[in-house]
Amino acid sequence: MGARFIRASLARQIPISQFVADPIGEPSTVLLNGVPVPHRTIATDIGFLMAQRLEPEKQTDVDIEARARTSLRHQWWWMVVAAEVPVIAARGGAHTEMVGIVSDRWLSSDGDAAEAASMLGALGHDAEAREHNGGQFRAVQRQRLSVDIHVDCLEAIYRDVAR
Repeated sequence: MGARFIRASLARQIPISQFVADPIGEPSTVLLNGVPVPHRTIATDIGFLMAQRLEPEKQTDVDIEARARTSLRHQWWWMVVAAEVPVIAARGGAHTEMVGIVSDRWLSSDGDAAEAASMLGALGHDAEAREHNGGQFRAVQRQRLSVDIHVDCLEAIYRDVAR
């Protein structure tokens, strides 16, 4: 009874992706998370960032294995802001909405460490591809995923609900 009561009292549900919205089974408004625009120069060195929750379904072991399989495995790990770099992600969840809006070329099959390793190696050895893909991700972030756009969309939802 509690869940039904709560659902009935909600004016709108705001999931962070269509992937999250689909199982809700009720009308909702998808609002992708905003990503801050970095205020620094773009890193040109090769780096690796594994950004995910440490939960079993995220398959962190596949990411670690993929990195270990690349010819770049002996390079240092370092952190960079995701809005500045090309991204390789598993084809699943909200990745198709966030990474796939640029290109599905860098979406690996879920659980396929060999495929992810191949993609990492390809990007690691191709500065032009990194620059091109990074530029595409930056453009999408600034056009569709900025924090300002996120806030504007959220305020529009609130105004609509308040009517």
